Amino acid sequence: RNVALKQSTNQSSNFPFWPPESGASVAVDGRTGVSEDVRSTCTHTSNQGSHGWWRLMFSQPVDVTWFQIYNRDGKVFT
Repeated sequence: RNVALKQSTNQSSNFPFWPPESGASVAVDGRTGVSEDVRSTCTHTSNQGSHGWWRLMFSQPVDVTWFQIYNRDGKVFT
């Protein structure tokens, strides 16, 4: 079960030239971006002097036992 789906998110910045709607929340909208335009399904921070960050805040406590990250090229990391 995807406990992150549509939860609250934010990130350090948005990548320039990407639409504003491709901010932090697209990372938890349930789409993986494999067959879609990555700018509408993937989040991206701008280049900064330090590392950018992305945060997920659950509405209530949850036990997370594993997670998956989908890269824009379709690779899955667990």
